[in-house]
Amino acid sequence: MKKNYGISILLCTAILCALYAGSYQSMYAEDSQTEHTEELSIAPAEAGREKKLYQYCLKEKDGCVYVYFADGKTIYEPTSISLAELPKNIRKKIKKGLYLLDDRELYSFLENYSS
Repeated sequence: MKKNYGISILLCTAILCALYAGSYQSMYAEDSQTEHTEELSIAPAEAGREKKLYQYCLKEKDGCVYVYFADGKTIYEPTSISLAELPKNIRKKIKKGLYLLDDRELYSFLENYSS
């Protein structure tokens, strides 16, 4: 029983740390969002269509799912989610790079597929 309490406390602490990191990232993204908007607005092939600004990208690395920033190169956070445990359609998307709009989408994915 004591082991369950210890695990619960550890899990709550990890969640709080992730939320803190997310809020920090959110503040950073607001500052740099103007730069991204300017870059996107000059793309002539997409004239007239609104572009979505993604914040995160999920990719496979060493058999696990990693969370990257939208650039797809900078690691935001590794996860313990094994790619083999995910449904086939999700695995395909992650192998190509599954982009997420915001913290809400990221935490929803992590909540649904974390063990």
